[in-house]
Amino acid sequence: MKKFSLCASGKNYALFPFICDEKELSGGEYPVCGMSLLRAGSMRFRWTEENKNRDLFFSTLCGKKNFCRGGAGKAEGCVSETAEMREMSYVPTVRAENFLPVPVPLELVHSRDVIILRNGKEAQGRQADGLLTKNKTLLPSVTVADCVPVFFYDRRNGVFGVLHSGWKGTGIIKTALQKAKEEFGTRAEDVSVVLGPHIRSCCYIVDEERANYFAENFTPDCVEAAETLYYGETLNSSAALNCGATLKFGAPSGNFKGKKMFRLSLEKANLSILQKCGVQACNIALCTDCTCCSESDEKGAGSQGCKSSGSDRSGGQNCNSRAAPEYVFGSFRRETSCLDPALPMDERWKYFTVQAAFCGHLRESDLQRQ
Repeated sequence: MKKFSLCASGKNYALFPFICDEKELSGGEYPVCGMSLLRAGSMRFRWTEENKNRDLFFSTLCGKKNFCRGGAGKAEGCVSETAEMREMSYVPTVRAENFLPVPVPLELVHSRDVIILRNGKEAQGRQADGLLTKNKTLLPSVTVADCVPVFFYDRRNGVFGVLHSGWKGTGIIKTALQKAKEEFGTRAEDVSVVLGPHIRSCCYIVDEERANYFAENFTPDCVEAAETLYYGETLNSSAALNCGATLKFGAPSGNFKGKKMFRLSLEKANLSILQKCGVQACNIALCTDCTCCSESDEKGAGSQGCKSSGSDRSGGQNCNSRAAPEYVFGSFRRETSCLDPALPMDERWKYFTVQAAFCGHLRESDLQRQ
């Protein structure tokens, strides 16, 4: 297993590779993983909504004038409607010089549903949480904000894609493996997986009900009691939490005073699934960045990880924190921590920055020419 931290180098996105036998798979023949960062703004996607910021991001990233976008109650300008897509073969052709794939989005519903793409139109107007394809002319994309982006690559069959693994959808990687086996003959031993940036146990504090759900359905190792910590009480010592300063935006919304709280590791939950499914540890890469608390370095390129409990910069006190340059990622927990717990989700989404996670045959040299 290989661990890494993202380095954005001043860009509004980051690219990172799959690994095999602990070695990076670099070169034009391999797909890469990618993710937009906080400075790119919100990548929220709904088929019935328009997001000009998202359109600008992907048109700049991929140089495409025609790709799936929401708005006006239908998928306007979808890849499936272009002559380029109608001519696409399901079997990938040889990559052309300076070729950039077409983004294919998906409206998420916190499920374990995965869609197989052949020419891109399979996802049009649909709701699910994962996309897989063999078509190198496509760029599967989902959105995340504290949830785990899971990047998938079958090295033998050339299948690649990306999954949104929220707490409700934890286990979607098992669905993806099953679908890939049925559709393409994928074997677990041929699969490389990257678990991207997400909220880590330093900041992900949950109640006992959710902790028990994960312990019973995945592995007991993914939860641990936050010592004697009870939400709403004062910590007796800085040792009670590795990141005590972030508790105010790490704890769930609602009235939990007097109830014991737990740390939840989504990484460990997903790793337990991968192990049970037969994916080899030497083919798994783990991003150590926490979307809730990782901060940029002085140059804005990379992250410093979780703040210590002694930090006087607790964060999460300003609803407009998504504009603060010190954070690398958008975070639902951090950016909505000051909101009224009774505020409906339809309103809460306006206050946090959704990131795009994508996977495909992109090359940094191609992107630099755009």
